[in-house]
Amino acid sequence: MSSRLPRAGESTGGVDVGYIKNRGTTRRPNYWLRLWQGGKRVEVAAKTASGARAHTRAEAEAILRVLERAAIEGELGAVLPRRGRGLSLGELRDRFVEAGRATVKDAGEYARDTRNLLGHAVKRFGEGRAVDSLTVRDLEAWRDDMLAHGHKRQTIANRLHRLSVALRWAMRERLVTRRDLPTRSVELPPARRLGEPLRPEDYFTPADAGAMLAWLAAPERTAWAPVVAAALLSGARLGELRKLTWRDVDLARGSLLLRQTKNSRDRQVPIGEDLRAILAAWRARPWHSDDSLVFAEGDRVPDGKVQWERLQAACDGCGLRRRPFHALRHSYASALAERGVNLLTISRLLGHGSVLVTGRYSHVADADLRAAVSTLRFDAPSPAPKPKRPKRARKPKLRLVS
Repeated sequence: MSSRLPRAGESTGGVDVGYIKNRGTTRRPNYWLRLWQGGKRVEVAAKTASGARAHTRAEAEAILRVLERAAIEGELGAVLPRRGRGLSLGELRDRFVEAGRATVKDAGEYARDTRNLLGHAVKRFGEGRAVDSLTVRDLEAWRDDMLAHGHKRQTIANRLHRLSVALRWAMRERLVTRRDLPTRSVELPPARRLGEPLRPEDYFTPADAGAMLAWLAAPERTAWAPVVAAALLSGARLGELRKLTWRDVDLARGSLLLRQTKNSRDRQVPIGEDLRAILAAWRARPWHSDDSLVFAEGDRVPDGKVQWERLQAACDGCGLRRRPFHALRHSYASALAERGVNLLTISRLLGHGSVLVTGRYSHVADADLRAAVSTLRFDAPSPAPKPKRPKRARKPKLRLVS
């Protein structure tokens, strides 16, 4: 076949070949292909066999040539992109993960998180469940089941949100026939109020945290201890620690420079002697350099799931209740509040955008506050005795002297 793109209506080998039509705009194209085979017109979106859309005209032309060749050989139906009517949840997961790799900065991390979050829906409904058959009632039953198993509101919200994003993508790419979004009608449990006090299961007590650090200090677990200790002794988020480089660690002065935090601002965090000693020993590993990531193990940094599994193993090893990794940050703040550090200082150390968020740690110091208030007295003074009026001296009576 000629490399030239045939014009509309031009015949090749008895088959009328097609042409490209852009239904979008120049900046946001939406390429469609129109072909004829056996006198029947076929119109499809310009997609590869994997379901990815053509983003440039050159990509659309390459797809068109493949379809034209199949039309000439009478095999057009075998190579046409599959219509969305039968798209399964397993296929949605795989295609959505693959499409997202080209649009996010940390493609590997995003792919793992997305595959994990969508994997819960696939596990619930099955690999072969048709996407078009999902209903609001199905999703509400899934939500209720997660609540019954003790999952937190944010965990449920994360899973439903990622499924919603994947469904919206499939609708936009015309991989499914449905045009409604069932996740939009699923109500979540009430959110916790801003500054709502922590529950005991949200953080470790100082004694529990100390026991866990001692358990992690065993020689066979030396790779586990640094990131757990850093989260517990600096209050940094796991995402902030995973991006930390040795160039931003000042062991001499005892500080960490956390860049591009959740509030899109850099934050300087002081660290104590215990964490400095742990990081100094970790820095001596042969693969570390000034530009390397602090918590790399060899040539990679373990992802969030690996760190979570290690923390759960530490909890099990110490006989403690399992908690999420973010509980280490809560433990840091709660310990400071218990030692009488004011909320404004804790807010600055944690990098909170508002001190109202830090108010959730105030309950830890309530006992000290009550003790302080109990010493406060405003007793009214006893009334002073009224001064006695001085007695007036009696005038001597005059007596007549005879």
